[in-house]
Amino acid sequence: MTRTRTLHGRQIAAVGVAALVVGLVSGCGSTKTLSFCTDPTYPPAEFYQVAKVGGGGSELKRQLAGADIDIASEVAKRTGSKAEFVETSFSGIFDALDAKKCDAIISFVNDTADRRQKVDFVDYLAAGQSVMTRADAAPISSVADLYGRSVAVAKDTTEEQFLTAANQSAPSGQTIKVLSFGTENDAIYALQQKAADVYFGDSPIVASAVAADHNLRAGAELVKPVPVGIALRKGDDRTAKIASAIKDIYGDGTMGKILAQWKFTEYALPQQ
Repeated sequence: MTRTRTLHGRQIAAVGVAALVVGLVSGCGSTKTLSFCTDPTYPPAEFYQVAKVGGGGSELKRQLAGADIDIASEVAKRTGSKAEFVETSFSGIFDALDAKKCDAIISFVNDTADRRQKVDFVDYLAAGQSVMTRADAAPISSVADLYGRSVAVAKDTTEEQFLTAANQSAPSGQTIKVLSFGTENDAIYALQQKAADVYFGDSPIVASAVAADHNLRAGAELVKPVPVGIALRKGDDRTAKIASAIKDIYGDGTMGKILAQWKFTEYALPQQ
């Protein structure tokens, strides 16, 4: 079943397939490919865009795009591989890595202490987490402003965990109503359609949504910048090569060009 709706000023077509392999993945661990699990519902980090291809540009084709896609492609090239992408819902993305459905994850994943117990990370960005409301709503300046309101987040994210923890100290009868959705797009759509009072997500995604839709407004950054990284299985011998590739991408200015293209420059890691 295909459904189309307007989101972030774009027409996004969502195909009801649990996992779609983009390109031919010749097997995890191959020396010729480096496969990445990604949830392409998170513009401008990873998303599908429609482009005209073929003779005379008459054929429409969905293509993966975004900052993460460009970074992963550059990493693969510098490790002597070709990047392949396996579409995976974020709520099952770590299980997919564990099951060897991909070699690594690139899906704007926060590098946290809890996650490092299960996977290794190679960090490539750092970003905070901000709230977003409709433009005609009261502003949100702190966690206290969320009590008694409904807040949309993506399921199994650090934002969901943050709100759950905040409810432990909520005033009596004034808890945050946490609305968890399968994708970030769905969570933002809930805000747009007034099914939620607030959206809470990564700051660059909030900035992108606000720039695309004048009916939305950014609020406070409730979580200060934390690392964002490529996740790999514990002990994977490609981790060091990927870390070296990220260092080189920063060193020769390629990362700067990618981040500038997607308006992510302020999320670059500090360089020595």
